[in-house]
Amino acid sequence: REKDSQDLIKELNKRAKKIDGLQKLRFSGRRPGPPQGDDIEINLISPNNADRKSAADKLVSILKSIKGLDDIERDDDPGKDRIEVKIDFDKLSRLDIDFPVVKQYLRAAFQGIDATDIRQGSNDVNFRVYVGSLKNSEEFVRNIKIANRKGKLIPLSEFSTTKQLVGEPDMNHYNGQRATKVSANVDDEVITTLEAMDLALGQLNLDKNYPKVRAISEGGAKDTNESMADFKEAFILSIFAIYILLVLLFNSFTQPALILAAVPFSIIGVVWAFFLHGDVLSFFAMLGTLALVGVIVNDSLVLVSHLNYLKEKEGNQYIDPKVWIIEGTKDRLRAVVLTTLTTLAGVLPLAYGIGGTDFILQPMALSLGYGLLFGTLMTLVLLPSMYLMNYEFIQWATRLYKSKFKRHASGG
Repeated sequence: REKDSQDLIKELNKRAKKIDGLQKLRFSGRRPGPPQGDDIEINLISPNNADRKSAADKLVSILKSIKGLDDIERDDDPGKDRIEVKIDFDKLSRLDIDFPVVKQYLRAAFQGIDATDIRQGSNDVNFRVYVGSLKNSEEFVRNIKIANRKGKLIPLSEFSTTKQLVGEPDMNHYNGQRATKVSANVDDEVITTLEAMDLALGQLNLDKNYPKVRAISEGGAKDTNESMADFKEAFILSIFAIYILLVLLFNSFTQPALILAAVPFSIIGVVWAFFLHGDVLSFFAMLGTLALVGVIVNDSLVLVSHLNYLKEKEGNQYIDPKVWIIEGTKDRLRAVVLTTLTTLAGVLPLAYGIGGTDFILQPMALSLGYGLLFGTLMTLVLLPSMYLMNYEFIQWATRLYKSKFKRHASGG
């Protein structure tokens, strides 16, 4: 389809405003990825009903004032009003009325009775008969006439009393404690889930305004926080593991740092790519960035390994290091560029939905492709420069150490 779910929901909400007689109408769409709750779910926990209700009222007001939030709900709204019918069974017996008949009449008035059904295609279509109208008031219930065993119609008010009751809210709990859940959906083009959550809880300020109430976040916000925390740990662990492997490979502590220096530049490419495409830098895009680290390190590894080979072959104190660094970069230009182009050829069709769209893999492919493209350009330009700076620094440090060692030896 040409429109995504969010565009359809916006259009439906505009059309729903023109419908008269609606009390509540909600449109919602599922996000790509694993099932989860609403984007924002805040549980307000307190044994004091008044404090909890007041905090929930304030939170709902705050959420309504934040742009980009809709479908704001709470689970302590009162239920439907109901009519209670209290039957005098002594009168019921004297009037020769059977109790099951009374139940059948009341069920027909409110729930309806299935009269028959027909077969339409592969489905059964039921026909339900109702007594009265859709708005069955207390006055209507009292005037319902019920047939007794002799066929005489007797008003329900002759043997019962009716009373209209206000709907009561559901008593919800969180880990065994009274709680009220307030939820909302987020428009990612306007505000992120974490920003909306921080803004709402900051304005609510439970510590100052409601010290007896505490808040626990659930839903998409909680999943996002946990996922981002796991991502940070995985990212740090992967960088550390790559650094250790490169130290063992090059027998150097500085050259692995040169290779890893290309990672921040590739991330800059990811940020600009999503900014120019107008997409949200989602968690799946961050996963693509994590995969990007290994690919961009591979390009840098090829270049640094070849430069080390030329350094051992030609790089002595009588030859200008710029010569073999430039030659080595030219030698590996084709290999680095071809590696990048073949990877781009594989991921960009997925990033742009050519041949099919996958909402989970699409942001991963977009971040991997453009991060690799930008990182490769920086690798070919900056990495040789940083390699030369590192080489000259080591040479300077070596000469300084030897001069101090000689002075110490001669002084001894």
